[in-house]
Amino acid sequence: MKIFLPILFFTLYLGNSLFCEFIYPNAAVDYSEWLKYFFMKETTYEIMFFIALSIPLFKSSLISRSITVAVLAFVFGSIIDKGINNNPELSAHDVIVFAFALCVGIAYYLYKQRLNRKNNEG
Repeated sequence: MKIFLPILFFTLYLGNSLFCEFIYPNAAVDYSEWLKYFFMKETTYEIMFFIALSIPLFKSSLISRSITVAVLAFVFGSIIDKGINNNPELSAHDVIVFAFALCVGIAYYLYKQRLNRKNNEG
């Protein structure tokens, strides 16, 4: 997994424009197609950001893993939100996703801290 994620990230980085141009070849002349092109490109960047943030989860401190989990939850929620609502702009849904992601990060931290305490006691 440590090797797969960087390779996938690099492939998406290099192939993002080519893939979007293949799907939407008239994006330069058709505004509605350009919007779809832009939306797809932005979603691909979010997927890349998600991958980049998931790489450090394999070895790091509890607080950095908790922050990473919260950011991952936010990016994942944003990807899902854009997929469901088909709206690339910031909206009230993003505030809800951010609050949920913050709760996920705090819950992860508290759960791991509690698990570490139990392991140290027993």
